[in-house]
Amino acid sequence: MSPYQLIQFYPHIKTITSALARRFSICMSLTIRSINIIDITK
Repeated sequence: MSPYQLIQFYPHIKTITSALARRFSICMSLTIRSINIIDITK
């Protein structure tokens, strides 16, 4: 891959990583919330 192609592809990498990070943070918050609910019900 030439540097020029990398520069062209960089915005796509940024959007993909930000989308993955958002999904990951949502999953983490849901997991923490469900753990808190389990702790409350004990």
